Amino acid sequence: LKFAEQFPVPHQIAKQTEDVTGNYLYESRGIQNSFFIMNAEHIKNCFSVRRSKDCRDFSTWGDHAELLYECVSCGNNVQQLVSCNECLEGSNNLFYCMLCAGCSDCFGCVGLQKKQYCILNKQYSKEDYEALVPQIIHHMRKTGEWGEFFPISLSPVAYNHTLAERYFPLTKQQVEAIGGRWYEDRIPEAVQAIDASDLPDGLPAIDDPIIVKSERSGRPFKITSQEIKRYRAFKVPLPRLTYDERMEDRAKILGGIKLFDRTCAKTGKPIRTTIPPESPWIVWDREEWEQEFGS
Repeated sequence: LKFAEQFPVPHQIAKQTEDVTGNYLYESRGIQNSFFIMNAEHIKNCFSVRRSKDCRDFSTWGDHAELLYECVSCGNNVQQLVSCNECLEGSNNLFYCMLCAGCSDCFGCVGLQKKQYCILNKQYSKEDYEALVPQIIHHMRKTGEWGEFFPISLSPVAYNHTLAERYFPLTKQQVEAIGGRWYEDRIPEAVQAIDASDLPDGLPAIDDPIIVKSERSGRPFKITSQEIKRYRAFKVPLPRLTYDERMEDRAKILGGIKLFDRTCAKTGKPIRTTIPPESPWIVWDREEWEQEFGS
């Protein structure tokens, strides 16, 4: 690592892009403060989105998504969604809906398929729907709810078991203070588990599954016969950490999703990068780096 730190790195990873800020951006343009984006146009504050345009504060998925705001896990030909979760298959013009497929013109609905003009899962006529929705929005504006995503108290998953915890780590007390839930992890007993230090340096001669205690957390995990065969094919050692711990380590290599204002170490040009100022890396503007070292 010390050797690598002697050489410059680009301030962002991007290919075939124009007018972008963020990291891991591909074949996109007009991207602001977004990460892990592919084939997108004019989006802001988005994460893990592909084939989408004119979206803001949208995380995960896409595939021909347009005009989405404050949405999570929505996609596949969806349009004009506000504060929706897991809405898909051609849904359009939905507000505060969850788990809806092929729906349009619905407000506050859950689990509907191919429905139109529904409020809280109740069917209305087109005229009644168009009269009621503005009244609901007016009330939500007064209460400060309009335009905000569902509160964290409605999340079915404990915060420390979500992807959010990876990028926005909080303590149990902080999570509970904002109304979230916390799961107290318990390490299960596994009498047959061996310590990671007892794993062979080489690969075992047989493919029998092995139960191992993580060298970091002590949590037992299973290395299956299929995994052992794959490790042998790739000539790599057996893992010493659980799958989740390995994924967390890989995520750290990719970096966070917070941008820092810095200057290119070569030209002094202002740049925005996920590499924090206190990092030992020498950071160049990406275009300067590509000219010097090739893309």
